Amino acid sequence: MAVRPWPWFPPQAKGMKPLLAVTLGLAWSMLPLNRASVAADISPAVEPGVPPGGFPGSWTHRATRNSLMLSMLGPAAEPPTSEQSLQLKEAEVLRLRDELRNQELELQRLRSENESLRKAKERLSQQPTVAAPTAVVPTQAPPPPPAPSQPLQQVAPPAPTDTVDASDLVAYFASEPELAAAKFLDRTFLIRGTASRLETAMLQRRFWVDFRSADPSLRVRALVVFPVGWQAVFAARDTSKLIERNELGNRTVLETGETVLLRARCQGVRGNEIRFDRGELLPSPAP
Repeated sequence: MAVRPWPWFPPQAKGMKPLLAVTLGLAWSMLPLNRASVAADISPAVEPGVPPGGFPGSWTHRATRNSLMLSMLGPAAEPPTSEQSLQLKEAEVLRLRDELRNQELELQRLRSENESLRKAKERLSQQPTVAAPTAVVPTQAPPPPPAPSQPLQQVAPPAPTDTVDASDLVAYFASEPELAAAKFLDRTFLIRGTASRLETAMLQRRFWVDFRSADPSLRVRALVVFPVGWQAVFAARDTSKLIERNELGNRTVLETGETVLLRARCQGVRGNEIRFDRGELLPSPAP
């Protein structure tokens, strides 16, 4: 009977150097690493043409190889006995008991700290609080408004040609509002003063003019009709001037700080304003 080659000797090793061929053969033979495959390989297998009880080369080689692998892997771990299992459980119970004891001690410590903090907070809340001394800043009374040019008792109800200064009107209505209303309400007369704010009325050919006032709580405000010749007039964003737009460009027609003279009808006090309507802008008087 012809000698059969070992199955672990790979055919790719033919024609190679002997050392390299042996190395590849050993690597090829070490492929099965688990015990199941090793046990399967150890079981005898009858090859065709081999009499019973014989030792074919492939079986002999597998048995030798797998015995070597089992010796390298070591003996299989045996299952623990009942006594060993009981000892392991007792050790686990002792460990859990120690952890529980440590957690109870930590809980007691936290409760003690919480109680101490609560008592300290109660002591602080029972102590009288001393307010810090506040610096007393002396408040200065606002300066009184300037006296009018003549007392109100000496002023006759104005005629349409009489001129009343805007600052005198503020002083009259601030000091004696009832008497001032009796003399000026619903009467048309001339008003003179310095413009402090200019703005156009919405959807009307009119503009508002505010007169400068020494009293911050009261001022004179008049609604004035556009003079003849004014076309497209609008107010600057800062309400400092009135600007007319025409084919030649823009020109300023009225500016704050100028002395304004107009004829208007007194409507009395509304809020913090002495209102006038039906205003007519007149040429400013010569300085």
